[in-house]
Formats: sequence, C-alpha cells, structure tokens
Amino acid sequence: MWRWIAVIAFGLAVALVGFSLIDGGSSDQVGASALLAAGTTEIEGYARAVEPRDWQFPRDFGANPEYLTEWWYYTGNLAADD
Repeated sequence: MWRWIAVIAFGLAVALVGFSLIDGGSSDQVGASALLAAGTTEIEGYARAVEPRDWQFPRDFGANPEYLTEWWYYTGNLAADD
C-alpha cells in the first residue's frame, strides 16, 4: 500500500514540475534565468558573497546595501524547559 502512495506522490510531483515549466505566453513577467542570460541585470558595483562572512551584530542585523540581494533564513532547533 505504501509503495502505491509513494508512486502516486512521485507522479504528482513530476506532473507539477512539468506543468510549471510550460510557458503559456500569457504572462508579462520575465524569469531570473532569462535576465541573467540576456545580461540585463545591473550587478556592477555590488559586492558578491563568495566566501564566509564574519557577522557582527547589531551592524548586520538589517540590510547591507553593498549587496544587490539578501536572503536571510535560520536553520536550527529550538528547545524549551516546558
């Protein structure tokens, strides 16, 4: 039974990915890969994250304008006494 559930889930995932790749031509939005391929992004003058950064808080608590894009996330575990 579990094997069939896994096969169906995999099939749905493949179908969703396939449908997301179809270009219906009805959107005015341009994907990031198309912008990079066309060379139309203005990235000159911005710093690049090519090595680990020595974080200093509170300096790095907010935006860092020297970078074009920032993506903040935390991966970890939380624990409580209760």
